[in-house]
Amino acid sequence: MKKITLLVMVFGLLLATTNLNAQLAETYYSTRLNGGDTFGSSSAGNRFAGYGFGGVPNHTFNNATKNLTIEITDYDENNPVVGPELYIRWARVGFGNAPLNWGSDNVTEIMTLVPGDFTGGAATVNVTIPAGTTPVADTADYVSGYLWILQIVGVNGAPYVDSEHAYMNYVIDITDNILNTNNFSKNEIDANYVNSLQAIVLNDNALEGEDYAVYNVLGQVKLKGNVSREISVSDLNSGLYFLTIPSKGTLKFVVNNR
Repeated sequence: MKKITLLVMVFGLLLATTNLNAQLAETYYSTRLNGGDTFGSSSAGNRFAGYGFGGVPNHTFNNATKNLTIEITDYDENNPVVGPELYIRWARVGFGNAPLNWGSDNVTEIMTLVPGDFTGGAATVNVTIPAGTTPVADTADYVSGYLWILQIVGVNGAPYVDSEHAYMNYVIDITDNILNTNNFSKNEIDANYVNSLQAIVLNDNALEGEDYAVYNVLGQVKLKGNVSREISVSDLNSGLYFLTIPSKGTLKFVVNNR
């Protein structure tokens, strides 16, 4: 009788362990970016969207591809490791490199999803990489090994993420500066910035009279007007800027007032 009781207890313990492991291996929700592979956020899986931790991002975007479509499935607001809100955010992460280590900065909250945004646990949303995002190596206080991520994280896991909470990170490479103009073109304007003149000198007379705008790295418009042979930028502080002419393209230039 004692042997039977002991066997029953052992079987019960094994069953409980199996159920616990099944619970831990549960997929909290799944995500897909721009029609690519589907990745599931679970405590038993890699929640870095296929990233192999080799220091090289596995998703690449630029100003021409800054618009992202995110498909989310299997969302359950009642799951205690997820919660009733799902955040989509942009951040720079240290990936173990000091001083950030595994912390983050330059965080932008892009979107918050609530249960009403889902149908049957599924939602498709369109977001844009934040205007002013630069290649990570161009960011202030950059340390080799820092990387950009796009993160989808449940409210119960924010602002911290660990092995017990639901999140999915897409490790992103940004190859050029993200501007907030829909008419941006990657074509280079035939012009030169002349620091001694504090002006942009155009080599194409056909552009005179066209509309132009000058953006800083935050995507903010600092100057705008009509193109002339020389466009004065004497009012700008030192820094990196972008001249855009919608009909033609863009010119990246650096103002140095020292």
